[in-house]
Amino acid sequence: IKRLGDKEPSVRTAAAEALGNLGDKLAVKPLLKHIGVSIFSSRENVRKFAGVRVAAAQALGNLGDKSAVEPLIKRLGDSEPSVRAAAAQALGKLGDKRAIGLLSKKATDNNPEVRRAVAQALGDFGDKQIAQPLVDGLSNGHSGVRQAADQSLRKLGVPKEQIVDGYIKALSSPDPNVRIAAA
Repeated sequence: IKRLGDKEPSVRTAAAEALGNLGDKLAVKPLLKHIGVSIFSSRENVRKFAGVRVAAAQALGNLGDKSAVEPLIKRLGDSEPSVRAAAAQALGKLGDKRAIGLLSKKATDNNPEVRRAVAQALGDFGDKQIAQPLVDGLSNGHSGVRQAADQSLRKLGVPKEQIVDGYIKALSSPDPNVRIAAA
């Protein structure tokens, strides 16, 4: 836990990863402190320590403590796409319904890795009612997002008719790669 405060980002990252792998809930509070950006003194440090926030988000998802939901939801607005993606994945693991609304909105994030992580996370909730952002993801211009959306829809058990509707929409996309993938 002391290593979370090390001056080197790589040491902090390794410490957060180790704490997540240990599975000890005593690590939650220190990890919550290091997932936020307020502890970093400058904009440069916010970027420099993005890996720490990623590792902390992943660790919190692995630990499964619901007290991490609100701080992880806040990280969906992080300036670094890797942090937003890690927060989405962690929220999917936690499965707390408070995250569904913002995750659904993040399905249109400007970064494809965030959109892919969101599609995977939504599939982890096990709720067919949240299928629409995933159906929309079938016509996304990034193949990883389309694949994650398709897998999540199948995982949720969404009726094939609804999935087919998403692919039909994708066939009329202006992006030829989307049309090819949907064919």
